[in-house]
Amino acid sequence: MMSRKTAAPTARPTPPPDRFWLARHRDEFLESLARQGYAGGTIKTFRRMVDRLCAEAEAHGFVPGTLDVDGMRELADGCPRSGTPYMERDLAMATRRFTGHLVAAGAIPAARPQPPPAGSAEHLCRELDHWLRHQRGMFGGRLRTHRNELRRVMAFCCTGTGTGTVEDLARITPEVLFALVDRDSGKGGWRLPYLRNILRFLFATGRLPRDLSAAIPRSASPRPDGSPRHLEPEVVRRLLEAIRSDRPRDLRDYAMLRLMARLGLRAQEVVALRLEDVDWGAGRMLVRGKGGQLDHLPIPVDVGEAMVAWLRDGRRGDSRRLFASVRPPYAPLTSWTVRRALRRAYQRAGLTPSRGEARTHALRHGLAMALLDGGSSLEEIGNVLRHRSAASTTAYAKYDHRALHGLVRPWPVAGGSR
Repeated sequence: MMSRKTAAPTARPTPPPDRFWLARHRDEFLESLARQGYAGGTIKTFRRMVDRLCAEAEAHGFVPGTLDVDGMRELADGCPRSGTPYMERDLAMATRRFTGHLVAAGAIPAARPQPPPAGSAEHLCRELDHWLRHQRGMFGGRLRTHRNELRRVMAFCCTGTGTGTVEDLARITPEVLFALVDRDSGKGGWRLPYLRNILRFLFATGRLPRDLSAAIPRSASPRPDGSPRHLEPEVVRRLLEAIRSDRPRDLRDYAMLRLMARLGLRAQEVVALRLEDVDWGAGRMLVRGKGGQLDHLPIPVDVGEAMVAWLRDGRRGDSRRLFASVRPPYAPLTSWTVRRALRRAYQRAGLTPSRGEARTHALRHGLAMALLDGGSSLEEIGNVLRHRSAASTTAYAKYDHRALHGLVRPWPVAGGSR
């Protein structure tokens, strides 16, 4: 009987590594730029830059699964370049946008920043951010300034200890604070309110045995030119008229500033508005305020007309934010955009901002003063401005001359009756 010989299994050939996988994602990336409304010349510039990244990846043999965000930066560093600043700018921008596209498509893993070690200055800065957002309702640049002040305090308090940890903050005494304020007195008193908030945070989180915020003296903020914090109604009217036109950016800026002037919205509240927050049938909108506060406000006719003009004739893109950039990729705005809009309005109107600084909050103060001059009570003003505490509204009491008139004592006259 013949034995059957078992045939060895045929080995399948290993497919060659896909060295051109990045080029396929490049095509999808360029198509997405076209859908977002980028100009043809801009897309060509992105294509040239991304082609260099793809060529560099192929030269080093990167295959799917071997590239990450850090690897993309290394590819950009190895790309040949002409040395011009425009080349560096275009390559950096293309690398950042292309990397974001690859991460969104799942082609490369997203960067996962390592959390700072417990007890370090950066870990404490994150806790301070969270506390300020939820306890004080802060956001934006003020958070960054608080972080910088906290690092400055730690550097001062940890001098000579050699550790530089959070435990060193327990050594803070009023004498240490006086020395800190005295050393930096020439840098301006604007640092003192931030320092008080930091001390309140350290006490609330158990890092200080007692609240030392009262040890920080109050700094005077004189106004030598006598300029008020608010804007007069005539100034507001001139600012709005100066940016009223049919150009997309002016339509957007006019609607934003009109919202702030008529409803007292903060800059951050304006840029946080979403399309679904506006209930056109009911004539109201949802405002996301400080500290997660939600309020429904009526939409005045002039504000609604400005918003409709922006949505109909100026707005582009698929962002869900009510106000977005007028240029591709039509990204959401920041509070700095609102400030730049107010600065442009000053320039066009030929006006000079108070103290040389265009402050968007001056529109909110202007609304409060207009209500006060119209006979509204402080309680009514607090409701319009959505103050959570009556103490925030009492700041306008010093401008209520009618109410203060009854508190004025008569001037003593020589020889008069007692």
